[in-house]
Amino acid sequence: MKKKDQANGRIEERVYVDLPVTFTYEDEKGIRKICTQGRIQDISLNGMRVELPLSSELIERNRLDFKLDLPNPFVEIKGHGKIQWKRWNDEKNCTTCGLKLEPMTLKQLTDMDIIISEVMEDAKSNNGQAK
Repeated sequence: MKKKDQANGRIEERVYVDLPVTFTYEDEKGIRKICTQGRIQDISLNGMRVELPLSSELIERNRLDFKLDLPNPFVEIKGHGKIQWKRWNDEKNCTTCGLKLEPMTLKQLTDMDIIISEVMEDAKSNNGQAK
């Protein structure tokens, strides 16, 4: 899946998805951890675009921990990402962020690659049926 997305200068092509995700981050003082539910909008092995139901000002740290709760055989995938950009979305009343994923284990990468491949295959099947 090592295709360069020329339009965005990315190493990996992003796949559009709509997956639930739990994010954890530290408050501005680094004293307590805050958890919130969000949605992944697109994903690759190197990054993802996510929506969080929070004001962008509340996200003071640049690092987010995430956990994807998925059906078997994946169970869950945990990881970390650094916020590259964030914008408030008035229409959806949420903050959209771009995350660059931090290095993952081989198992995490394998599971992510399988999920991305399945989403791409579903999209191709659905496009074929629409014709």
